[in-house]
Amino acid sequence: MGADTESRGLGRHSSVLRWFPADLVVAVACATASAISVTVSSIQSTMVPVVVSPIVVLFMSGWALTAAVVPGAKGETEERSKGDSGSLTESGARRMDALRRRRDSSAVKRADHKTSEAKFDTERKSYAGLGGFERIVLSFGSSVAVAAGTGLLLAVSPITVGRTSIVVFISVMTALFAVIAARRRGALDPTDRFRVPYRGWLAGVSEAMNPETRVDAGLSVLLVAAVLLAGGATTIALTNPHQGDAFTEFYVLSENETGTLIADNYPQEFVAGNSRTLVLGIGNQEQEPVTYTVVSELNRVQIENNSTRVLETERLGRFSTGLAHNETWQRPHQITPSMTGDRLRLTYLLYKGNPPSTPTTTNAYRTLRLWVNVSEPESQARGNSIGQAPIP
Repeated sequence: MGADTESRGLGRHSSVLRWFPADLVVAVACATASAISVTVSSIQSTMVPVVVSPIVVLFMSGWALTAAVVPGAKGETEERSKGDSGSLTESGARRMDALRRRRDSSAVKRADHKTSEAKFDTERKSYAGLGGFERIVLSFGSSVAVAAGTGLLLAVSPITVGRTSIVVFISVMTALFAVIAARRRGALDPTDRFRVPYRGWLAGVSEAMNPETRVDAGLSVLLVAAVLLAGGATTIALTNPHQGDAFTEFYVLSENETGTLIADNYPQEFVAGNSRTLVLGIGNQEQEPVTYTVVSELNRVQIENNSTRVLETERLGRFSTGLAHNETWQRPHQITPSMTGDRLRLTYLLYKGNPPSTPTTTNAYRTLRLWVNVSEPESQARGNSIGQAPIP
């Protein structure tokens, strides 16, 4: 009984393998590894997506799509009449033998059996599909189409467009295409299904490694070099994506009459000891997580000969936050100055990590400046005017 159970289990496994071809199993495995690794790498650095993701994005997605659209092998036409002594091709003979065995095993015998057999012997047209070379060429082109379509879909969706979202979406589509391809390929006649010609490819590689002439050897070397250069360029692009576009958004907002945040209408008149609200914003586009620190201060400055000299500084506040790539942070805060005077400079200094002991506009990563006037409180101003009144 145990042996029967084991044999049934092996039968189920073998049927699954027959239903899901090996090349599509590889496509699903690569897609799964790519999606998981690129998601993990966004949290913790790893080299796995650098190896797997290019395979999925540049080839496997197109291979699975092509397999879903065209599940059959390349079609052939073999002709042979009963009186013809010509021979069939090996693949044509296999197809004819398989069809004869299925026909002969049928319990129903048609009246026109002889006529059908004569027609079958005269002409046999197989399913029109694609060969291995055509599939490889179409796979690269289809991969470009899948990547372009993914970018368009993500652009009009609420999902943030980035390396992680693009690779995960393409990986999911690759797995879906592979499942559809397996179903469609399994529905075909076994003689019409596409099978990866591993042995033929290995023989071709062996022949390329042992060229007959120096010209063939040179072409083989150039081909290998081109493949290595393309793979290296892709690896570098995925390891250091969009380095030229790395930047940080740093801005200040204020509220208008309706309570909407705008980058305008900033308060310019302050009263010492009284608070006014501004909103500080940071957007991380550095392609990596960053911890930011902001120092706000009020400066009394002197401008001479196109140079600015700080005469007095009042520290107002300090904020810190950690942001992932493409994450935005906004912080409402109160500005409560005590220094008074006209044309004072309200300055925000942004740093990656901790600021130095003496923050300045020179050593800051980003800076923001607003020019404000700070007056004394009305009660204090009246007291000063009374104290300065002339004595009769």
